[in-house]
Amino acid sequence: MQLCINLNTQLPTNAEREFEKDFCKLLNNSVSGKTIENIRKRVNVRLITNEKSAKSFVAKPHFERLTMFDECLVAVHMKKKQCLFSTNVFTLE
Repeated sequence: MQLCINLNTQLPTNAEREFEKDFCKLLNNSVSGKTIENIRKRVNVRLITNEKSAKSFVAKPHFERLTMFDECLVAVHMKKKQCLFSTNVFTLE
């Protein structure tokens, strides 16, 4: 892992064009962002326009909160029922 970190720090410094510097930066950010991402904090958001379906979502056990935008439009935030850990988690040693 240390070899990868050293390579990722040298590539932008050796780049001749601005595009190469930005590209290396974007690659590093995308990899680290996905490995650090907390899948347990994801939520499902439903936009509801009628009162009957809003009441049914509020009654569910994984209901988290409600955001009212207008009298006719409500966002219902629901916690995930299950978390699927489909990516590898890397640790720095």
